[in-house]
Amino acid sequence: MKKFILGVLMFSWGMVGVIALTIIIALNPWNYNGIDGIKGALLGMGVSVPYIIFWLLTLAGILLCVIDIYFDNKKHNPEM
Repeated sequence: MKKFILGVLMFSWGMVGVIALTIIIALNPWNYNGIDGIKGALLGMGVSVPYIIFWLLTLAGILLCVIDIYFDNKKHNPEM
């Protein structure tokens, strides 16, 4: 159960970061050496690494929740 809570917290903070950066990117358009859109804004503001880290945090939280639920069900129902 503790892993599940950790996974939910990781997912939540990751999504908060992704949503915050996405809103900032949408409100501040950039043109970085002819690159427009999300990639240009990420490169122009220098937030591409935090954006990737937040996505990895989100995916790791989902994975941790799924693994915890799967193994918890397997422990209680051995025939699965």
